[in-house]
Amino acid sequence: MINKLIITLVLSALVTAGCVRSQAQTSSDNTERAAKALAQPVETQSKLSASANGITVDLVSVSRQNNQTVVEVAMNNHVYDLTQFELAPKTTLAGQKLVGSEIVQSGAGGHHLSVRLIFAGELTGPLTVGLGNDFLFNLTVN
Repeated sequence: MINKLIITLVLSALVTAGCVRSQAQTSSDNTERAAKALAQPVETQSKLSASANGITVDLVSVSRQNNQTVVEVAMNNHVYDLTQFELAPKTTLAGQKLVGSEIVQSGAGGHHLSVRLIFAGELTGPLTVGLGNDFLFNLTVN
């Protein structure tokens, strides 16, 4: 009886040690992956996201070519149909008005929207994304 109890305790200790080691290894692996990801060269934007009134606007990408700057933003919320808002009146980059836009993806009744914003010139600086006259989101494009 005592032998069975000792064997059970030893097996429990080994299993527990193995689980703790496995979790520690996973944590270490995740830390290493995060460090490697942070070390990768990335075009930096000093402000990548803005939120207000339950809407979040994230800067996804910036490209400059043919004397144009194309900025892709993702907008997400659970209240408004974002496809119903006009972008042109209040959206600017470095003080320049929006010259065009296109919806890249829309989902969930307009609650999740990816849009390409097109500006004349190869620009950097403050980006204001305006949804109609009601909502303004300020980001920075470097």
